Amino acid sequence: MTPEQVEQVNQSWQSIVLMGDTAIQMFYRRLFAIDAGAHALFAETDMVEQRLKFMETFGLLVQNIGNLDAHEPMLEELGRRHASVGVEDHHYAAVHQALISTIESGLGHVLDREARQAWDAAYLRMTEAMRRGAAEMQENVRRGAEFSCSHSAGCSGSRPASIRRTTWPGHHTLRAGQPGCRRCR
Repeated sequence: MTPEQVEQVNQSWQSIVLMGDTAIQMFYRRLFAIDAGAHALFAETDMVEQRLKFMETFGLLVQNIGNLDAHEPMLEELGRRHASVGVEDHHYAAVHQALISTIESGLGHVLDREARQAWDAAYLRMTEAMRRGAAEMQENVRRGAEFSCSHSAGCSGSRPASIRRTTWPGHHTLRAGQPGCRRCR
């Protein structure tokens, strides 16, 4: 991304920051209108907590948009986590569309060509790393590797495993091909 694109992304993101939770609620409403199937991904999600996570994570990425290389491991892990709850490649396009629509609402006008290109470049850069992480997780699950379950205590065992190998509180082991993690079966 060029320095001008970085500046355009940072400036337009401020419209979202100023709107706060209202903007993120709008984003999710638009996402679910664009891709009704995406709503099922959040059936067991505390949406207040989810909106906070979205704002914090996306805000961090926008702040560091000029140096995303340093955040690639985090983005790849984010992709693995998203894949572990059922996010598929086609969802990235719906999120992109909902994000642009929300930013334009926050600004009160349609993004000009340069600003739209800046956001397209930023989103592509972020999601390339996320998609890499998701593909890695899916390949390892396909090969039968063992990973820690990315959903916490009380899980249904219906979600695929995450590649995350560290032990997180409330997480448990899942093997590819099993109907659920050992704790949930």
